[in-house]
Amino acid sequence: ARYSAADTELTINLGAGSDLVEVGQETGTAGDTAQKTLSQLFGKINFEGGDGTNDELVIENTADNVGGSGLLSQSNLTGFGMADGVTGGIGFGSFESVIVALGSGNDSLQVSGTSSPIDVELGDGDDLLEIVGYFGDFEADLNVSGTTQGDSTAVTGQDDTLSIAFPTATFLTLGSETLDIGGVVGQINYEQFTSIDAQLSAGADTVVIDDIGAALTLDTGGGADTVTAHEFSFPSIVHLGDDSAADTFTLVGTSTDLTVTGNAAGIDTLTIDQTDVTNPVTRGRLDDSSSGVVTGVTDGAVTFDDFAQFNLLLGSGNDQFALDAGLGLAGTNLFIDGGVSDDVIDIIELSDVTAVSGGDGDDTVNLFIDGMPTDGQFTDLGLTIETLAIQNSASTIST
Repeated sequence: ARYSAADTELTINLGAGSDLVEVGQETGTAGDTAQKTLSQLFGKINFEGGDGTNDELVIENTADNVGGSGLLSQSNLTGFGMADGVTGGIGFGSFESVIVALGSGNDSLQVSGTSSPIDVELGDGDDLLEIVGYFGDFEADLNVSGTTQGDSTAVTGQDDTLSIAFPTATFLTLGSETLDIGGVVGQINYEQFTSIDAQLSAGADTVVIDDIGAALTLDTGGGADTVTAHEFSFPSIVHLGDDSAADTFTLVGTSTDLTVTGNAAGIDTLTIDQTDVTNPVTRGRLDDSSSGVVTGVTDGAVTFDDFAQFNLLLGSGNDQFALDAGLGLAGTNLFIDGGVSDDVIDIIELSDVTAVSGGDGDDTVNLFIDGMPTDGQFTDLGLTIETLAIQNSASTIST
């Protein structure tokens, strides 16, 4: 299909058999590949796949190097130069496969549902794909690519964004190539995006991050949210909402730098959980150089702010960790558990209530005191360890 007249509506029922429908007017080629446009569809055209078992619909706007915007629903595509509203666009149903391929311009596409598997190829350019609407309308998989399907390892130099907003509380699982939404039949498979923006609801959301395939910006919104993250392969930012609910973020690992923020008015908790790690931490450190910064524990640095509670659970190696928490961490209670090992923890500076538990093993805390100790200086420090060593050798004050 290449053309439809204005103020007309055409419906084509393909009947039985495995049918292929290609939509788009060819305007030229790029190499051996035809380039097509949708701008000649001035009216509404509908395709019904019929009773076939392998019907395929291919919609191409690959000749567009300027960029456009459109809306893709369970049964309709509008925008990209086609006539608007109910009088324009492409309607479809009963297809086993739908492919939408866009051009080299900076495109913006909203997707509000799927009734059959849909592949979206955004092509070249800096593109935006937004997942919108009621997620129950995603009844089949949505496969989206910042370039073309199967191009997951190519370096394109493009800046493509996958954006998703959740209207109600949800259970979300993020993988390096997938987004799974609890209770939703269809899965979102993605590749070749540089960033993912996710805005959660005002309810109590649960998020599991197995890994990510692009830089993630996650805002958990309102409600008492729970986030568990096993890995980040791209630098990411997680914000636990601007409310006073008790949010929790548990980090198991990250290969790159991560920033996590809570809310100063709330009672949010950040836990770095290394209990299953057997390799020792040799140069671990928490300081307040930028709010709170943890280095040497996970492969990437973890920067955090506005948490009421910070917990560090170390593994079974013989760990060495330094706590240098100054005024930048005032208002955050700190808890360190050494785990099943012989650990050495240096306390250089305290900011608030701090508890250190050595766990099993022969554990030592070195408490560094510059100058003369003052009355009540360590009333906020609780220790459950085998050995406490007072380090005052740097002091120039005689006692």
